[in-house]
Amino acid sequence: MAHKFHGDSWSLAPGTRNWTPPLQVEEPDPAVVHTTDKTIPLWADLAYPDGHTATAKGFAQAWTREVVRIQWVENSLPRYAWVAVGQVRRRTLSGR
Repeated sequence: MAHKFHGDSWSLAPGTRNWTPPLQVEEPDPAVVHTTDKTIPLWADLAYPDGHTATAKGFAQAWTREVVRIQWVENSLPRYAWVAVGQVRRRTLSGR
């Protein structure tokens, strides 16, 4: 059975087609960034260029006093963004 071409590159995963990243702040100087061995669970309020907003369930990977690098999963793919600290709040993971 032959595979059909879907109108875009064969190499793009379905989740990367037409994906628009949220608005981000400038990445900070690596010398002032803090990290830990374990990521910190959080909720992130993301704003997009077209004006819509969304809340993402993700993790803090690095931070400063002003910005946080977050990671979340969207369309089965990991996404990353630097956002202002006012856009995130901690979340509690339920016990396993």
